[in-house]
Amino acid sequence: MPGPQGIPGPQGIPGPVPQSAFRAENTTGQPVEGNTKLLFPELVFDLNAEYNAGTSTFIPKQSGVYSIVAGVVADPNNSDISQRFTLVISVNGSTIERVDNYRAAMPAVNFTGTTASTIERLDAGDEVEVFANYFGDSGIISNLARVNFFAAARFPSPL
Repeated sequence: MPGPQGIPGPQGIPGPVPQSAFRAENTTGQPVEGNTKLLFPELVFDLNAEYNAGTSTFIPKQSGVYSIVAGVVADPNNSDISQRFTLVISVNGSTIERVDNYRAAMPAVNFTGTTASTIERLDAGDEVEVFANYFGDSGIISNLARVNFFAAARFPSPL
C-alpha cells in the first residue's frame, strides 16, 4: 500500500522556446491609392516559419511580447500639393500603431520616409499586417532596397 504523497520538489528547467523573428522587404515598389495593404514579398529571414510572403502577413506561433516595425519610402504622384501619408500596423484587422506623416507642397522633394513601430502582446494565431494611405493624393512605395520593410521579433518574457 502506498504512503502519503510527499512535498513537491523544485520546478525543473523549462525546455527550449523557439525563437521568433522575421524580416521581409519590398524592392519592386507598389502603388498606394486609398487604404492599401502593403506587400513585402522578399523574405530576408524567418526563424520560426511564421511569415507568409505571399500574403505579407505575420502569424506568431506562440503568444508573447513582440517588437513590430514597418518602414517605407513613399513617392507622391503630385509633389506640388500638401498631403498626408499614413502607415498602419494592424492585428486581426484593428489598428495597433498609426503614424501620420504630413508633407507640405514641395516640388523639389518627391519622397516621404515613414516608420511605424510598437511593442505589443500578441496571441498565437494573431494576424499582423501593414497598410498605407495617402490623403490628398496617391503615390507609390519606392523600389529602393532595404528601406521598405516589415519585421517582428519576440522578446523572452513570461507573458
